[in-house]
Amino acid sequence: MSFIVKEKLIISMLVIVSIFLSLSYLIVNISDPTDNGLVSNEKLNIEQSFIIDKTKSLTVSQAYRSAMQLTTQEHIPWSFADQVYWLKIALQNNTKHPYQLMIHFDNPMVDNLTVYEFENAQLYKQEKLGWQETRLDLIERTILQYPLNIKPKHMSELLIKIETTGIAKTPVIIYQDHDFVQLIRSSHLIWGALIGILCMIALYNLVLFYSIKDRVYLIYIGYLISILALLSVIQGFGHYLFPHPLFKILRVNVISLNFLTLAFALLFTMFFLNFNINKEKIYKTCLYYSYLLFCLAALVTFIPESNSAPIFFVAMGGAYFLCFWLLYIRYNTSHFWSTLYFASWLPLLVGGAIQPLELTGVIPYSFLVRNLFTLCIIFEITLMAMALAERIRYQKELTIFNATHDLETNLPNFQALEAYLLDLLNTEKKFTLCLINISGLNRLSPYFNDSQTQSTLDLFIQNAKQYTNHCPNFARLNNLQNDFAKKDAKIARVRENVFAIIIKHKQNHQQVIEKLEPLYNSINDVFNINKINSYFKINISYYIVKEDHNKVSNILKKAFQALETGTRDDIAINGYENHKHNSLTLVEELKTALLNNELMLFHQPQITLENGQVHGSEGLLRWNHKQHGFIPIEGLISLAEDTGLINQISLWVITQACKDIRTLINLGYENHEVSVNISGLDIVNKEFLNDLKEILTTYPIPKHRLNLELTESVMINDYTYLQSVMQGLAQLGIRVSIDDYGTGYSSLAHISQLPFNELKIDKIFIQNIAKSDRNQKIVQTTINMAKILNLRIVAEGIETLEEEQVLHDFNCDFVQGYRYAKPQPMSDYIQWLSEYHH
Repeated sequence: MSFIVKEKLIISMLVIVSIFLSLSYLIVNISDPTDNGLVSNEKLNIEQSFIIDKTKSLTVSQAYRSAMQLTTQEHIPWSFADQVYWLKIALQNNTKHPYQLMIHFDNPMVDNLTVYEFENAQLYKQEKLGWQETRLDLIERTILQYPLNIKPKHMSELLIKIETTGIAKTPVIIYQDHDFVQLIRSSHLIWGALIGILCMIALYNLVLFYSIKDRVYLIYIGYLISILALLSVIQGFGHYLFPHPLFKILRVNVISLNFLTLAFALLFTMFFLNFNINKEKIYKTCLYYSYLLFCLAALVTFIPESNSAPIFFVAMGGAYFLCFWLLYIRYNTSHFWSTLYFASWLPLLVGGAIQPLELTGVIPYSFLVRNLFTLCIIFEITLMAMALAERIRYQKELTIFNATHDLETNLPNFQALEAYLLDLLNTEKKFTLCLINISGLNRLSPYFNDSQTQSTLDLFIQNAKQYTNHCPNFARLNNLQNDFAKKDAKIARVRENVFAIIIKHKQNHQQVIEKLEPLYNSINDVFNINKINSYFKINISYYIVKEDHNKVSNILKKAFQALETGTRDDIAINGYENHKHNSLTLVEELKTALLNNELMLFHQPQITLENGQVHGSEGLLRWNHKQHGFIPIEGLISLAEDTGLINQISLWVITQACKDIRTLINLGYENHEVSVNISGLDIVNKEFLNDLKEILTTYPIPKHRLNLELTESVMINDYTYLQSVMQGLAQLGIRVSIDDYGTGYSSLAHISQLPFNELKIDKIFIQNIAKSDRNQKIVQTTINMAKILNLRIVAEGIETLEEEQVLHDFNCDFVQGYRYAKPQPMSDYIQWLSEYHH
């Protein structure tokens, strides 16, 4: 367990101890209104006795005569049985002054309570009390009371008839008027605090639900509402909250409210602790038990309260067992919010245990003991609110971590590397970007099981970490300040088998190679140990960043160019300057290939998910070099951008796309669209729109069949000029798509200011989407927001049926990937179209 988690655990324990010390202080030291209750003394003699009428047949006169024959009795065996209790209280005023008293009956749930006042053995007055007596005002129905005036040297006798279907225990406390006022104030103070806190937290969670769309907040609101309804009946203050007909329904179905509270508590525990994500076996058990509790809540409306209460106590034991089992499973996750949630159960358990103990007479009655459950509920929801707040912080940090880290290795990813490089550029630090490529791992994956592949990858990462962590020249790439980020991360995974490290401070080529050679040897040792070194090839590239650099994209391009050259020419450690010299010949050959029309446009189909029809294709540039074979597309584009050929190549690609669209129309594919990529350097070219108009004039096509794809980085670097170009493209009727969305720094709010027609989700979010909750949330949110902006959605990189099904469920429009076809020459693509059957 980390130091931070231990520290938070200690803090949470201190919070718990403080709460219980405060609670103990309240009970022991704060004046309890029941302490002011009158007891028998020389001035006022009080005698009490009782009769239990199990047949419910005694009349008032019979009960009075029977009680007269009894000696003083104070311990009444209250129970849930359907019977009548007769309490007799005789009060003898031995002073020369009148006594103005208030008799308090502390059971707001009692159905029928009648007070008979006798003088000289004759019935003098009678009054019905209880929650059903609508003639009484709100406070009299909430706090059952009977005023009594005893004349000097006089005796008054009260006979009290108690008849109820539920909890019969009704403590009778005799107060003087001013002490009774204190009781009312204390009661209202507790009720006001409870109602205020419950309503405030419920509204706060409602806002969270609408913001985050997490069902846990909705379930918690259900729990709070059921708690409020339940306590309003038990404590009686529901008369202030609800009209009498509604309160009557709640009172009659108080056991149903108990079941609802229990069901919401169990559901909240499941969703709060994230058992709904993986849907483990215990989750299904708890879910079915929750359904059972809801069914019982409906069923007990037809069962008398005296019979349904024992059923509830049995069900409560099962629910508590499941809740604590869930807490036990999650206890070792080291989540601070789960610890707080565990702590929130402690006051609830204390209050829940003390209440039945007081009702059964094990613990003496007092005002604070009777209201202890309410106080514990206040502490519980306060702690739970803290846990929810901590959970939000945790999930926010987890979302940031997942967005900036590779899911498989937990290393910083390409986005994290870009952000770190940007920070370095802003601080004007001198550094060297190094890339490590493992060739051959994918080739062997069909012969390796997942465990072997993962263990090989883990061993490589372990060796690379061991070397970089002991070398102070390598930079720590993780600048996140949260519980997930590993502070010793010096290696990032930027592609499937490509990793990055950064050497700090200014270095020359010789110094960089001296630092990278031991790393290269260390990595090779991994594969030598496993006797598979002949199947793999390790290549390391580096690019020394100089003072005049101001774009992260240029730094990454140069490092990848060096890596591609080193991989192709079998150079173990290759710097960008070396690559630049080796590329001079390649540049001239590219110019020749462009003039001789030796470049090719391959097509990869895009499928409409709704009906399986071919919507269009993406045209991808290819160059089949006479000596080196197919040149990697990243290297080809980077080379073209560095040498000023990119505008000519982009115009060639657009021209070829128009020719291919014309061919497809002639073959009967009249609705087929073709998408092609253009560079940010095309956007800043003042002649781009004019050149485009000239191409469309030479090769006339339905302009909406041509789709130009722009990367997000274009919007960040050239946003102002981009607006005018986008307007020009819109006037031409050409569709424009945002390519590789999610890999740059733009937002949909930014994008919404420009006339885009389509958004293309990068394949890094599609890979493993069927198993990755993180990727599902990112993709679903992106699709939902894009739909609001009326953008079409294309997802690329689809390889499995499961990925297709997830995207179909998310209402994605079009998909593209190896599941349908690889990029292929135009002639092969036409053949594929003729044979395709959805």
